[in-house]
Amino acid sequence: MYVADLRDPSALDAAVRGAPVVFHLAAMKSMPECEAQPVDAIRTNIEGSASLLALARQQISLERFIAVSSTKAVRPVNVYGMTKALMERLILSAARTDGRAFVVVRLGNEAGVRSPLTTRLIQLIHEIERGERPQSLGTLDAFAAVLEAAVVARPDYPFPAVCVRYE
Repeated sequence: MYVADLRDPSALDAAVRGAPVVFHLAAMKSMPECEAQPVDAIRTNIEGSASLLALARQQISLERFIAVSSTKAVRPVNVYGMTKALMERLILSAARTDGRAFVVVRLGNEAGVRSPLTTRLIQLIHEIERGERPQSLGTLDAFAAVLEAAVVARPDYPFPAVCVRYE
């Protein structure tokens, strides 16, 4: 598991080197922050994602690239949603031309968030890596969608949006 700045190509290169599966969970996630700093949002969510995708595509070992997006990407009305929509299109374009599984799992939390969903997803992945049984399954539908992508993804596999409430 690597935690890196999407705007740091050397960190991204280290993160994807030799990886058979890449989970792309990084983004500038705060809608107010994206609205206040749209250039940073574009550099992070679009340009950073494009860099990660390009580096991942160079890896012979890569079988699957799973990006976590947001329901805010559907008919976006703010900078955050627009950047996520463009990130999705970059990844789905790679899926059409690459022949490997590049998929986007769109998660939603329309009822309100108390703790960032991707933070909990990262914690869950760490627990599974350590062989531990996850303690909290309050977002099971979201985790199941992302983990399903890692297991069964192929270029033509359809993934539905998942709307969950995390408490």
